[in-house]
Amino acid sequence: MLRVKICGIRHVEDALLAAEQGADAIGFIFYAKSPRYVTPEQANKISKQLPAHISRVGVFVNPEESELSAIRSIVKLDAIQIHGLLVEKKFASLKGSALILAIAVSDSLLKDKIDQLGRLSDAVLCDTHHPNLYGGTGKPFDWKTVKHLTHKYRVILAGGLSPENVARAVEIASPYAVDINSGIEAYPGKKDPAKLKQIFQKLRKYRIDWKPEREQLFPLA
Repeated sequence: MLRVKICGIRHVEDALLAAEQGADAIGFIFYAKSPRYVTPEQANKISKQLPAHISRVGVFVNPEESELSAIRSIVKLDAIQIHGLLVEKKFASLKGSALILAIAVSDSLLKDKIDQLGRLSDAVLCDTHHPNLYGGTGKPFDWKTVKHLTHKYRVILAGGLSPENVARAVEIASPYAVDINSGIEAYPGKKDPAKLKQIFQKLRKYRIDWKPEREQLFPLA
């Protein structure tokens, strides 16, 4: 069954609408340079109002152990999503949370990189490459490049997914999950309610067996 993560959440009404529509996970971005940045205190306030079955995902860029520990002392996170450098080590503060490692899809070494990340993580998020951004580009990549890998790893498809293209992306790549962010925004950090609802309408046929079960999106290893 296709899972859906709604990322870049900064407002409780967006989080609650996503949960109502059937989201499996909500993503909080703890990267200060992002226009979708949320403080741990804001994320915790939103998190406390979500149903228990929703996975809370913290999004980080090249984090230090101390950063992960400090934020996890405030927000209970079911999964940690890391962008940036390849993570060769296991953070002690990841205990009890799933690990998602992000890769920027841009070159012929993609399979080797995904193989490497797949061995280190519970899921691999494939996003569009940008020389200066860690996600949130609003632009899709060629979904055919990851199709042959989705049977081997939990591949999460990201990068410019919107109501206009998400069904086509799922048909081509057959991912484990989709990560929706900028494609359903009114402006950076604020979701458009109509677009958010449209995403779930477009994906309904891929989620006919959806049930709100705890840790459904990212089972712990």
